Amino acid sequence: MTHYDVLGVTRSADDATIRRAYLELARLLHPDADGGDADAMVVLNEAWAVLGDPEARAGYDAEIGIESRAFASRPASTAFVPYDDTDDEGADDWRYEPDEGDPRTAPHRRVLFAPVVCLALAALVTGIWLVSPIEELVVVAVLLVAGALVGFLVAPIVAMAKASRYEQHR
Repeated sequence: MTHYDVLGVTRSADDATIRRAYLELARLLHPDADGGDADAMVVLNEAWAVLGDPEARAGYDAEIGIESRAFASRPASTAFVPYDDTDDEGADDWRYEPDEGDPRTAPHRRVLFAPVVCLALAALVTGIWLVSPIEELVVVAVLLVAGALVGFLVAPIVAMAKASRYEQHR
């Protein structure tokens, strides 16, 4: 199977036709697309790397026995950069929006900071216990660690509850 077969184009296809064929297949086969195929995408990228570069295409054509053509429509490039200049009417705009949460649904800073303080206090109490003979400090340190673990579990639950309440009142 030749690279032309992979892209589904004829051997006399121009650069624009090859590029369109690559982009259409890449949209279908990309592993992030629904029903995408990673192995097929690797083969597709190999075909594009050869046929998308005029010098590599001329060498490939010579290798498989096709007469050399002059490919002056696009300059040779060392880096693979697919570029789609078609206007998809904002289809990809969502990819470039910042990923920020709604401040109205975020837990209060005290809820987020409490587990960290508990762990710091547990470390401090453990240090004091190591240098003093007070055995009750072990119990205090264990309780502080347990409180920190509970705090780390409570913070996301509080955030989800606030978000749920916000969505219900929206």
